[in-house]
Amino acid sequence: MNAGWDRLRRGKPVATLDGFNRGDDEESRLNSIFAAIFSDGGGREALDYLRSVTVNAVLAPSQCEPNALLHLEGQRYLVHLIDKRVEQGQREKANGRRSSSG
Repeated sequence: MNAGWDRLRRGKPVATLDGFNRGDDEESRLNSIFAAIFSDGGGREALDYLRSVTVNAVLAPSQCEPNALLHLEGQRYLVHLIDKRVEQGQREKANGRRSSSG
């Protein structure tokens, strides 16, 4: 059997969406929290707003200095991370997986 799968099954820390090591239970708990906050209502509207000013933003050539680009890419990374955690949390909920905290 593959050692990577064994590590996942035991809940040992593995690289995650954000590149930090944490166990499966903690990862699932975070996904569940993000899904609960950003899936509907005001949370969904807030995420849509963040996406509109980051992912959907287009810089004019006069705005394309390196620091501005790096700043925008960092913002885009965070919005993408939120989106991925929401998707994963919804998928886990649909598949019946619950975090240990609730």
